[in-house]
Amino acid sequence: MEKKLMKSFNQKSKVQPRSSRAIRSNTPFVGSLVTGVLLAISNPGSQAAEEPGSGSPVVAGAKADGISDSTAAIQKSLNEAAKAGGSVRLPPGRYLVKGSLHIPRGVTLQGAMESPVWSEPLKGSIILATGGRGREDEPALFEMGHSSAVRGLTVWYPEQQTTNIVPYSWTFHLQGNDNTVENVTLINSYDGIRIGPEGNVRHRIRSVYGCVLRRGILVDGCSDIGRIENVQFHCHWWTAPEVGGEWKPVHEFMWKNC
Repeated sequence: MEKKLMKSFNQKSKVQPRSSRAIRSNTPFVGSLVTGVLLAISNPGSQAAEEPGSGSPVVAGAKADGISDSTAAIQKSLNEAAKAGGSVRLPPGRYLVKGSLHIPRGVTLQGAMESPVWSEPLKGSIILATGGRGREDEPALFEMGHSSAVRGLTVWYPEQQTTNIVPYSWTFHLQGNDNTVENVTLINSYDGIRIGPEGNVRHRIRSVYGCVLRRGILVDGCSDIGRIENVQFHCHWWTAPEVGGEWKPVHEFMWKNC
């Protein structure tokens, strides 16, 4: 009985199903498509090259030492990317930005962090912001126009002190169509994300965490539906010793001023 079953199985295995033969004859590209899939699986490098931002240019001339002003170098790379659109990668490191960065139309500034790090916040791509101190009406750290995006960054204001909190300009100012802020940590922003009052539509604020001392997100002048998802603002994001954080004075300031 066992030999008969094996014989029957072997005979059937030699016969190709009609559906399989039909697919092979009518769609000659399937073979090359399958080959490409197998190569991607067997060669991790080919898969990584297709990941978002992996083929994008890296910011040129910016020193990730937290001391040299990187404002001009980052802006130059963003302006260069604006010629055709696309992403500019900011590798892990600490980048001092003394001024304001304009994210041009169709450009993404892409950092390295995909999730926040509360206990050790100075990991990944860190922006050390010092501009706009004492002047809330100054340009935001990130001025964003149509179809621009900032992703994967942590923002820290190193001159802000828990015992002497002073105003700063907004960290983000969005206007126009289809802006995105995603996977961003705000360690100690004074004012977080302002959308408007200029005309704006379909903003996307996703996975933004941090300590925002006065105003978290302000939306004004939006004429089409925007999206705000997975956002948490709490004083514990500015409690790590390495960023000069401390729970009690930060908590007290927030409940008195928010």
